[in-house]
Amino acid sequence: MESAPAKGTLYLIPCFIAETDYREVLPEKIREVVVPLQYFAVENIRSARRFIRRILPDKPIDPLTFYDIGKRSDRTVAREALTPCRQGFDLGVISEAGVPAVADPGALVVREAHRLDIPVVPLSGPSSLLMALMASGLSGQNFAFNGYLPIDPTARANRLRQLEKRSEAESSAQLFIETPFRNGQMLQAILGACSPTTLLTVACDLTSPQQYIHTRSIARWRTQPPEGLDRRPTVFILQKLRSHDD
Repeated sequence: MESAPAKGTLYLIPCFIAETDYREVLPEKIREVVVPLQYFAVENIRSARRFIRRILPDKPIDPLTFYDIGKRSDRTVAREALTPCRQGFDLGVISEAGVPAVADPGALVVREAHRLDIPVVPLSGPSSLLMALMASGLSGQNFAFNGYLPIDPTARANRLRQLEKRSEAESSAQLFIETPFRNGQMLQAILGACSPTTLLTVACDLTSPQQYIHTRSIARWRTQPPEGLDRRPTVFILQKLRSHDD
């Protein structure tokens, strides 16, 4: 009786978060891993093909197999995407931007890989959330990513106050994002809902020549608001310091 083939490895492959020379933001290890790969589970096939073409212009793209995990993300899709690994072939996971499987449908693929005892190897690369937190000066000991906040103005204001209260009670940094074309609306909502002493980090266009990162009090942001945030990928971080943290 023949033994089952050894399982392939699941590689988590970071990609760009801005239009820049890949050599400035991606370690060479990523290219080394991608060179032999023939199978990919991706959030967006078009952007994944473009990413591979940029870092490996000589690698044939058409023979590659892509599993779309972005349009419908569930266990069935994740298990299907892992077919190559179950057959002994390595598989790469690529997000639309930054590191895969963090606030990303790739997480389900990783979870299923662990369930199937498939080796998982994360590669280092740019993460807008981690880079924004690093540059914020806010709590790196206790923080939470809250994804997108409500669009409804009243619900959004209430949620902002909840995050502000939580940040003070827990001495924690609260990260969240918005669809880029609504960044200006989000900023105005923050300035209207939060206490003047609360700190706010605005980090946009990370790793690009236009990168903008500032942490200021709400009171100061009200007098010195940033211009042109709309349509620029942005991470917002809130933290209301307790008196002994200030």
